[in-house]
Amino acid sequence: MNPFSRYKDELSDLVEQAWQALANTKIKTIEREIKGVALPNEVAILDIETTGLKPDICEMVSYGIVVGNRAKVVVRITAEESELLEHLKNDLNGIKTIYAFYAPFEEEWLSFKLENGLNVKFMDLKRMSGRLKHIVPFDWGDNTDGEQVPRLWQNWRERLSFGSLSAIIHHNFADLMRELILFLVLWNNGIDGVAISEHEWVSAEEGDSHGRCQD
Repeated sequence: MNPFSRYKDELSDLVEQAWQALANTKIKTIEREIKGVALPNEVAILDIETTGLKPDICEMVSYGIVVGNRAKVVVRITAEESELLEHLKNDLNGIKTIYAFYAPFEEEWLSFKLENGLNVKFMDLKRMSGRLKHIVPFDWGDNTDGEQVPRLWQNWRERLSFGSLSAIIHHNFADLMRELILFLVLWNNGIDGVAISEHEWVSAEEGDSHGRCQD
């Protein structure tokens, strides 16, 4: 016998309660403390997830941010994009430098989406060719790529797919942690502004083939 058949009524009630809770949730924040890590003052690491590459016709669906020793992902549930952007503006209050993997992407989106833009400096963590997953090869069970986010978001909006929404959140968190690791490795090398060449990165990783991007 299928176990679900025996408890179908009880489980259906739980699912209904979950739907009702989500229906009353505009924005969800998932936050974690990172023990042993503290970013410099006025510095943030940022990773955004969007429905496409063009901010004039696409939307932001979630963002991950590290400030101090706190990491969090903020995702829209039923909210409009403008409400998510207000949350982001609040999280960036007092921040003067934003680090991101291929920072021009975040800079273009925030410059376009946020009224009056941001008075911050963007620093790029991407210092060699390859995807972030390959440069910092920690998967944490993250099977999602950024290209899949638009489809996952559509599944959530049209079919209320819990799995699709969870995949976006998990991917955002995983990429944020990869960027944090990359930031710490470069920062601890004593490179001011986290500027490092591909040659320097490969030299630092010699003897550890798992740490290098295999192009």
